[in-house]
Amino acid sequence: MSKQRQLIFAVFILIFSYNEGITQSYFYKLSLSKTMSNDKNSHSISASMEDEFDGQGLDYLNLSLQYDFQHKIISNFLVLKSGMRFGFVKDKLSTDFTEMRPYVGAANSVVINDHFTWKNVVRFEYRMLNQDMVYDFENNFTRFRFSTGMLYKFMDSQTHNIPWTLKLNFESFFVENKQTFERYSNLHEWSLTWNKNASEAFSYYICFIYDRNFSFNQESKGTSYEIEIGLDF
Repeated sequence: MSKQRQLIFAVFILIFSYNEGITQSYFYKLSLSKTMSNDKNSHSISASMEDEFDGQGLDYLNLSLQYDFQHKIISNFLVLKSGMRFGFVKDKLSTDFTEMRPYVGAANSVVINDHFTWKNVVRFEYRMLNQDMVYDFENNFTRFRFSTGMLYKFMDSQTHNIPWTLKLNFESFFVENKQTFERYSNLHEWSLTWNKNASEAFSYYICFIYDRNFSFNQESKGTSYEIEIGLDF
């Protein structure tokens, strides 16, 4: 393993070892997505299931369906983004709710060299949460998200193909301090994603995620650890 890759892994291990939270939760997530793209536009539909490693069955279950659209303004340097998420959360310790989440944003990529690319994303979301399947306008709120990360591309020296990539990313979530029934509301998130390109039309990935979260109704901070496995075709 090269010194560059050793450094990325070392930084991520230090992040995971840092924990000030009074509660800890562990999750796994399975995702499936389909992406269609051309020189300018990209359309993606994804479905996911998230559950908690607590040994109590499906006490916490998060199901989602999401559509994403991207339009390149200046190649990959500036990309406009928009989309919609539909979600359902079953939570025995809090409350069940459904969600609609439209968003708009922009992404920026800066190529440093053949192997490293710096990526930034800004995003505004409008979250419409329906508690116990009953619509209540007071539960709606706007959230701003900013993420930045470094992508490492392994390039085959003979074919110049990119068989796999590794991305270390950090994201912050900004929202008004208002009451909500949601048990896991993100504050900051670190992630490390390994992506393997099995063919031109198929890839799979595994992502390790560390969250700092805050439950407004309980006024308590905590940490979450998650493993996500996904397929993209």
